[in-house]
Amino acid sequence: MIAKKVSISFCCFCLALIFAVSSRPAFGKTIKLNWVSFLPKTAAETRLVQKFFIDKVNEQSKGELIIRFRGGPETFGAFDIPKAVQRGVVDIGMVFVGAIEPLVPGVQADMLSQITIDEERRPGGAYDFLQRLYNKANLYYLGKYSTGSGFFYTWLRKKRVEKRADFKGLSIGGTTAAQPAALAWGCTYTPIPLSESYSAMERGVVDAISAQPASSWKNFGNYEVSKYVIANLSTGFLNVCRK
Repeated sequence: MIAKKVSISFCCFCLALIFAVSSRPAFGKTIKLNWVSFLPKTAAETRLVQKFFIDKVNEQSKGELIIRFRGGPETFGAFDIPKAVQRGVVDIGMVFVGAIEPLVPGVQADMLSQITIDEERRPGGAYDFLQRLYNKANLYYLGKYSTGSGFFYTWLRKKRVEKRADFKGLSIGGTTAAQPAALAWGCTYTPIPLSESYSAMERGVVDAISAQPASSWKNFGNYEVSKYVIANLSTGFLNVCRK
């Protein structure tokens, strides 16, 4: 059975695209950029970025620019991706915004935005403000696309949660964005990478995993080790580039 309502707000996380442009090659040579993701290549989110951003850029560049996928979580940990992009080790990295916060303080505030993407893009608006934040870390903000409502969830191993008191004593795992809420609910908190969420739930390392998209839960097979799910807040995907 699915528990859909609780008396408190849930935290969520965003995804981010980070892209570093290395020195341009001599005239007439193809520019080649590599990108990595904190999610596997088979994950729905990674496939969407590949199809609607990477493939379109490759197609429209007509051979002048080629962007190639170079690996998922087996290549870099989520919190290492922003640093790798910043240092030019890789050119593009997809990662949730919580992993960028240490380099770009305050950037997670974009998760609270209730205006449309087009509104954010208006001159002098939210996009320009975020751009200045990213530029301080030698990154360049590309933009985001909305994921709609009900995107992120808290998945429970055994216990059904219907009110705040039910959280007492639970151990919750997840991303950095989930930590403040978990602690406020009276839970203990353990950072758990997405790729390890299945084993953590199966072995009982944690009682729940928070800030997880339904698609990732399906791709990792985590539905096999969770009995209940609580709908969280909606969010969006962020896209940023190195300055």
